[in-house]
Formats: sequence, C-alpha cells, structure tokens
Amino acid sequence: KDIIRVLVDRKEQNISQITELVRSRRGTASRRIIREKIKDLEEKDIVQRYQKGSLYVYSITEKVIKKWSQMLGFNI
Repeated sequence: KDIIRVLVDRKEQNISQITELVRSRRGTASRRIIREKIKDLEEKDIVQRYQKGSLYVYSITEKVIKKWSQMLGFNI
C-alpha cells in the first residue's frame, strides 16, 4: 500500500527514491523488499517500469489510474 501511495503522490520514482519515501512514512524500509514488492506489482500490471536516462523509474499503470478515476467519479 505504501508503495502505491508513494507512486500516486510522486510519479516516476526509482527504487532508491521509493525506498526513502516509504521509509519516511513507515520508519523502516529495505531496498530489497521494495524491489520484490515492485516486481510483484509489475506482474499484476499495477506498476510499470521504464527507462529514463540511465535509471529505471516506476509509475502507476494507466489502466489502474483510469479504474480508480472511474470509481471516484472523475472523467479522464
């Protein structure tokens, strides 16, 4: 949940940035665990990974954004 919240608040974050933001919310976070959770979210098509310069960054998939927007009554 915290990873999703971070990516909703801030698009295009790399693993280190996500880890730091989760750590600031929860008090603890491991890059290894965050990486594992991100991979699981990618497989479920919730998060997408793409290359930006020399880094891989992650964001919420368009499919998930549209679904939540519809549930909340927003037109996107």
